[in-house]
Amino acid sequence: MRLEIRAVSGSVLVHPSEDGLFTLAKQGYMRLPAVARHWCALEVGEKVLLVAEPQRNTLVIHTMSTVESLVTGYHACLFGGEAS
Repeated sequence: MRLEIRAVSGSVLVHPSEDGLFTLAKQGYMRLPAVARHWCALEVGEKVLLVAEPQRNTLVIHTMSTVESLVTGYHACLFGGEAS
């Protein structure tokens, strides 16, 4: 299976694409290419949050810094203040 992998706002989006530059490993799993890790400053072994978006046929990979930013913004709205 060919895949399109791209970075958007500190996260990585992965979805099937006939003309994608990346592929699944022979064993059927996906390795995140070094170039994609560099796009969002992701180090080998760093924890990420994987989010499946079945309606969009997409896997979203969030770095922990992106998750922290999302939660901080949400809490600011939740408590009626501004993000710190």
